[in-house]
Amino acid sequence: MSQQTLEQFTATMLARGFDEVLVREWGAHHVAPDHEHPFDTEAVVVSGEFWLTVGDSTRHLRTGDTFQLGRGIRHAEKYGAQGATFWAARRNPRCTCHGRDQCRDRQSPLPYRVRGRAMRRPVL
Repeated sequence: MSQQTLEQFTATMLARGFDEVLVREWGAHHVAPDHEHPFDTEAVVVSGEFWLTVGDSTRHLRTGDTFQLGRGIRHAEKYGAQGATFWAARRNPRCTCHGRDQCRDRQSPLPYRVRGRAMRRPVL
């Protein structure tokens, strides 16, 4: 896999239909017990290492490795001695009112995030 920048990763993931990209940083030996998220995610590890457990299967992920998790998939995370950083693209559920990125109840587009800041998805 060739080295890509955060900007390239973000552009690729937004083009693939993801609506937010985050830089996730976790400290040494951090443990996230069994949990789930209300979004789909695809991510690439950019530094460090961690172990991702889904059901009875555990993957040891290192710099350059990628992973995907579907919405509602229960999983746990355990980080190594250096912690880890990964770029995570999220595909949040669409509005049930009309299936688009803008909800009549919210009256604003769903955000995407880069480096933890909420940003509006550009209108094409």
